[in-house]
Amino acid sequence: MADKEEGSSKKNVQDAEGLSELLDDALKGFTDRPRTTDDELDEIMAEQDQAAAQKAAGEFQTMLQQMVKVQEEALRQAESSGQPPAGESDKETKEMIEAMKALMESSGKIANASSQDDFLAGLDMLKAPGSPMEPFMAMILQTLASKAVMYPPLKEIHDNYPAYFKEHGASLDNDTRQRYEKQYEVSS
Repeated sequence: MADKEEGSSKKNVQDAEGLSELLDDALKGFTDRPRTTDDELDEIMAEQDQAAAQKAAGEFQTMLQQMVKVQEEALRQAESSGQPPAGESDKETKEMIEAMKALMESSGKIANASSQDDFLAGLDMLKAPGSPMEPFMAMILQTLASKAVMYPPLKEIHDNYPAYFKEHGASLDNDTRQRYEKQYEVSS
């Protein structure tokens, strides 16, 4: 009987060793796969971000080229129609065209940047004092702050305050209600 027990225990050991080898072989296929680390993912994302930014800069440059063409055409039409120069307005138009051309050139450099360092250097150039972006942004901010843009929504808000207070006044806490009342007073 001892022989039977020894034989079955040897068989169990052999089966266990065989299963262990089989499992090791199966796991080798999983360990050979390359692992991706956070650094690799960061590199991939940085490449994708740079490509997207270059595409956006290229589209921005195309838009600026179209704007310059429209401005130049409008200036040519005004000059050919025999209208006297508008003085300050004409000067501003020419300055805007020059600023847009400089901005277009800068955005072209950014769009064609070959490395991430070149790309970042191009962006730094746009935020530096005296960059071609300054007059362009000044024009945009001036337009946004003009009465023609700001007055209609502010008037609508002012006109709707009383109805809002009547409908929702009871549900507002004291601090919120006081803030809203101050805003209404300021807009009056």
